[in-house]
Amino acid sequence: MKKFVVKIKDFLKGKNKLIIIAVAVISLILLAPFQKIEIGQQGILYNSVSGKISTDLSSGWHLVFPFFQKMISYPTNETVYKIYRDNKNWNNGIDASIVTPTKDNQTISLDVTFIFSLDKERFVDIFKRFSGEKIEQIENDYLDDIFRASVIDSITKYTAYDVYSSKRSEVQAIVLDDLSSKLLDTGIIIKDVYIDTVRLSTETEAIIKAQSLAEAARIEAQGQSDANKLISDSLTDKIMTYEAIQKMSESLKLIIVPSGSEGQIDYSKIIEQILNETGVQQGE
Repeated sequence: MKKFVVKIKDFLKGKNKLIIIAVAVISLILLAPFQKIEIGQQGILYNSVSGKISTDLSSGWHLVFPFFQKMISYPTNETVYKIYRDNKNWNNGIDASIVTPTKDNQTISLDVTFIFSLDKERFVDIFKRFSGEKIEQIENDYLDDIFRASVIDSITKYTAYDVYSSKRSEVQAIVLDDLSSKLLDTGIIIKDVYIDTVRLSTETEAIIKAQSLAEAARIEAQGQSDANKLISDSLTDKIMTYEAIQKMSESLKLIIVPSGSEGQIDYSKIIEQILNETGVQQGE
């Protein structure tokens, strides 16, 4: 009887071990999250025990063991990051756009789009540099500050009128070059920069409007001056003589010119009259 009881106890002990093992395995499976890598992304798997980093995880579901492994995914395509005045922040009194002074001491607000990509060959470096942060964290904690600083530094070299009108593309190119230099060693490749919107204060808008009208008037005056010069340069002596004869022919049917120098017609006065009527000065 005692032997039978001992066997039962041994059996239960062994069974308990199996149950414990089974529960542990099931718990591990249930606790271990299955993480998905979306299409257009590549996964990074970090093993905290061995310190190994794997970068060959393609899109799909992957089993990641808790406490021992960490997986994040990086985009393999171009990423668009916008800094702009969104309604949610604006309604709460926060201007999330880039507010910057200009060379002429005006203040403007900008909505700017940045397009960048990550160097696939440097995913491990990016993982280490940013302590395994996701791309969203890298954007918010790192890139946002760099993007804003670069735009502000570039805008302060231009007047509000330049940024608003003729030199927007030039400013974009300068910001692009500046960011390319600053991000050179990070594995982040800046592709394009676009200034989408330029907002002006009421005072700045009035100043720029006046400058625009003055510039339009200058261009119009220059165009009229160039046209007059072209007409004046084209009035050769033969053309002016012909025009003088045409002028006389309107009132004279026949002209008899005596021989000799005293009988010659003074074309210069007739030409002067024609030019006065047309408002064109004779070219030299």
